[in-house]
Amino acid sequence: LSYRIEVWEDRANWYDRLINSSTYSYKIAYDNWDTVFCVDALSRGKTETGRFKNLADLLHQVCTQHAFRACPISSLSRDGSYYVTISAAIQALSAERVKEVENWLGGGQSDDDPSKAGGLLGFVVDMFTSKAKRADAKSSIFALEALSRGP
Repeated sequence: LSYRIEVWEDRANWYDRLINSSTYSYKIAYDNWDTVFCVDALSRGKTETGRFKNLADLLHQVCTQHAFRACPISSLSRDGSYYVTISAAIQALSAERVKEVENWLGGGQSDDDPSKAGGLLGFVVDMFTSKAKRADAKSSIFALEALSRGP
């Protein structure tokens, strides 16, 4: 599961300008032996690990986000107009695909024939095609001045 947060400057009669982009990712696996969901949260070069016994707790952890850092406040101008876009994408990996990637990363041979169901090339193609489920959202336009005043 991956979240991508982008802050854009809304520029009338011109292309909008990307101010900052951040990505937060989760790698989720189910451990059959201990019957727990294992989650690795990856952001800004740090990895945090969690273990969840039930699915509801797991979903609450990865789907309810409250404190993403979108951009430094110093990147915004007081007289600018901005909006935020958020994209969430989830990619399911089969056990066979995970083994193929681990084998390839370990220096093993991979089957790069695109006509076969497996292979590293097939994995890469799957990652960048419609096999992932995706949701996108865009905020209303706001000004930094309005944020500093509060509600």
